Amino acid sequence: MTKKLSIKIFFSSLLLFSLLLSPFFSFAQGGTTGPLTWQLQGNTLTISGNGAMPDYSTSGSPWYSYRLSIHTVIMEDGITVIGINAFRQHNNLASVTIPNSVTTIGDQAFWNCIGLTSVTIPNSVTTIGNSAFDGCTGLTSVTIPNSVTTIGNYAFYDVLLITVIVMHLDGAILPIL
Repeated sequence: MTKKLSIKIFFSSLLLFSLLLSPFFSFAQGGTTGPLTWQLQGNTLTISGNGAMPDYSTSGSPWYSYRLSIHTVIMEDGITVIGINAFRQHNNLASVTIPNSVTTIGDQAFWNCIGLTSVTIPNSVTTIGNSAFDGCTGLTSVTIPNSVTTIGNYAFYDVLLITVIVMHLDGAILPIL
């Protein structure tokens, strides 16, 4: 066997070996978006920082290309706005943590997140944007605090809600459905 052929076989084997093992290793991805930083580790996306998340085009969030592998989103305290289209079509998103610093959930922020089953909106939120949870067909339970003064058009369109809890001004829980 010639030296050239041996080298080709070695590098071909190395490439094949790395491709076979790549699904077993989780590499962190991350970056910045506006005043916030994000990191994807395994199936968990963590977003931190202070201020408003930018608005995105329908496929423009920096983590959009990873959307099918994201199962959990953790937004840390300090984030004030969840941007338009932030988690659009994250079909496998099953759990989201919205911190008490968020005041606005942007239009189509969770559009078509069919894996979401329940959402608790914190007391800091005043606005839920148009189509914010539109198409979240797995969503069966939502808790809306009395701080919410605006719910946009189609915010919960095409959602099969079984339980909606709205917090009354005196703190009492008022089940709607």
